[in-house]
Amino acid sequence: MSIRRAWLASVAASGVAVSRVGAFAPFTLAALATLAAPTVAQERGDLDALLDGVHTIAAPGVPGPIAVFDERAFTVVAGRVDGEHRASAAAAARVASGRVLLLAHSGYASTDALREGDTTLFVRNAIHWLAPKAERPRIGVTGGWSGAVRLAGFTPRELDGRGAFAKLDEVDVVATTLLGLSDADMASLQAFVERGGGLLGCDTGWGWQQLHADESLGAQPIQIWLAKHGLAFTLGYLERTHARGFAIDGEPLALLNGDSALDLLIANAGKPRAKAEELARASFTVGFAARALPDVATPFGDRLARLVKERDRELVASEAKPLGPDKPLLRALASAQWIQLSRVPPDSTRPHASAADFPGSVTAESTLQSLELDLNVPGWHSTGLWANPGARIVVQLPSEVTAAGLRVRLGAHQDELWDHDAWRRMPAITREFALAAESTTAANPFGGLVYVVAPEGKRVGRVRLVIRGAIQAPLYVLGETGNDEWRTQRRRPGPWAELASSKLVITVPSRVVRELDDPKSLMVFWDRVLDAEAELAGISAARPRPERFVLDRQIAGGYMHSGYPIMAHLDVAEVVVDRARLETGEEIWGFVHELGHNLQVDDWTFEGTGEVTNNLFSVYSIEKTCKLAPGRRGHDAVSSPPSIAAYLERGARFEEWKEDPFLALQTYLLVQAEFGWEPFRAVFAEYAALPDAERPKTEADKRDQWMVRLSRAVGKDLGPYFQAWGVPVSAEARKQVADLDDWMPASWPTK
Repeated sequence: MSIRRAWLASVAASGVAVSRVGAFAPFTLAALATLAAPTVAQERGDLDALLDGVHTIAAPGVPGPIAVFDERAFTVVAGRVDGEHRASAAAAARVASGRVLLLAHSGYASTDALREGDTTLFVRNAIHWLAPKAERPRIGVTGGWSGAVRLAGFTPRELDGRGAFAKLDEVDVVATTLLGLSDADMASLQAFVERGGGLLGCDTGWGWQQLHADESLGAQPIQIWLAKHGLAFTLGYLERTHARGFAIDGEPLALLNGDSALDLLIANAGKPRAKAEELARASFTVGFAARALPDVATPFGDRLARLVKERDRELVASEAKPLGPDKPLLRALASAQWIQLSRVPPDSTRPHASAADFPGSVTAESTLQSLELDLNVPGWHSTGLWANPGARIVVQLPSEVTAAGLRVRLGAHQDELWDHDAWRRMPAITREFALAAESTTAANPFGGLVYVVAPEGKRVGRVRLVIRGAIQAPLYVLGETGNDEWRTQRRRPGPWAELASSKLVITVPSRVVRELDDPKSLMVFWDRVLDAEAELAGISAARPRPERFVLDRQIAGGYMHSGYPIMAHLDVAEVVVDRARLETGEEIWGFVHELGHNLQVDDWTFEGTGEVTNNLFSVYSIEKTCKLAPGRRGHDAVSSPPSIAAYLERGARFEEWKEDPFLALQTYLLVQAEFGWEPFRAVFAEYAALPDAERPKTEADKRDQWMVRLSRAVGKDLGPYFQAWGVPVSAEARKQVADLDDWMPASWPTK
């Protein structure tokens, strides 16, 4: 039985009702067919032709999922997203007289990928499907496809060079990477496909975006054209479904099409009859596809826009009423709404229904504020101003910096929550605008603190600018704000406040600082903490930009997470501004743990130590800056660590060691207890100075180099010590330190 027919049978057995926008029709086989066979292409057996004999295909690098959202488009091969959801690793569509097949990573153009699993056969099938009338398809190639096409059994014709796509009359299929195509090349390729040509395209959405940070993925010519036919590259990541890559496992594929998934959600918006997991899958698919839509009219986008307009007032998330899995259609529409809101010009922006609840709104007069900022420092620059939800602010700056890449940001809470099962605030609530003119108007439906964002790698200088239309918010700056000024500033009406130094900025609800009398001693303490971590890392205490803590109702992942900014929940709002509590060392661990993550270096953080090496900075900074009680080290699992003896009795397995960060931390701290912190500082500095040719290339290299370098730093052979822990190092590495005396801790358990 074909994949399509197998899925059709499974849906028929489920009794799901489906309708288009409007009334919910009763269950009929005709309605079912709308969901079960969303494309003419699938009905004609395209999946069977593409997957004939194929069981697995490669997953080169980290593929980025492809969004599918039109009845003419369909998923061919699926991968996983965040463990539980699925999205397209390969997708196809019929376009006018031609055909398109997309692959989710540029690495599919390599012979290495084709040699994995059944990828060669899959590409061969794809080429024949893309050129159904050609007995021996003629393949034009660019972007490194030549070897892969030859391995698949065809003779490639190189199209590289200026105007490569200008003359495609002599080929049946074009195999190429797609993102970054010029308008002219895109026009030629479009005409080629629409008159009957086949396009075999691959690319990596997230990878392209990393290399083109100042450009929009959705604005690429290929994205705009593909979207009209129900396909788009996205910024996400795909996970494997098989050791070799992606398995052709017979799981249903139709709910990976946003159009079909939306049908299911609409049909079940009243009294749900579909299974909860099907509705969750459909909600994810629709939201994922909605966020991938370029700014171009599509049937799918038009459907979503109508639904958002109808249900706009229901698209609200709060602490009291989270938007959770019991509202799958509304969750999907929230994605569509956000994309719409992110494209609304400032003059048309209105407050979001959730904004007053979070991040807040205040009744206060706006102001005109003149500021001078040192924009040689990259990143966010605090202004001490708040923009109310929907309020328009105007930023004026000198003409000589309009080409400097400056931006204005509205909102500190930049974490996006799309992957969470329930949203206690709306999942995306910040906006940025380019400051590319002397006067720029900006607005955000959710409001937020106002920042000027300076680019990396540019020395813009000190710039005086004026901001109109915003409301004053509390802002303390160490070394600039006096006590009398602070007593006035802390009463400013903005609902969010900031405490800043040249090394750290803390963003908290204003209520937390209304009675804070001594922000100076607090920020001096935090500067000491950051200086301690910098000392261990062997870097300058003068940070290239301040680190940031932003407190939020809900964050993207974990209790806290590292990055810029470091994000934490509101339950630590009072702690982060209370020097006395922090100095005990009992409530500071989470903050220094995340600061440590920001200092981690991949070269000396081998597999299993991602939550370990950062804690060296935690322990060090707490020891240096806090008033610890006897026997305390800032965390219960450090003060009373897991039993080494019990671990040894269980066989000292490296796999267990990697899964227990506080057990693994003892491997480092026992060395520190004997030899002090200086060897760690020396080794970190040594790594920082390494030329690229000497940096570790593999996980085994990382373990070997760490053991060898630390052994040299302490003057002892740590090979037996690593062996006792079960941490593997090579015989070659052991030879490099064989001239040193062996060392084991005096406290090491004995039988």
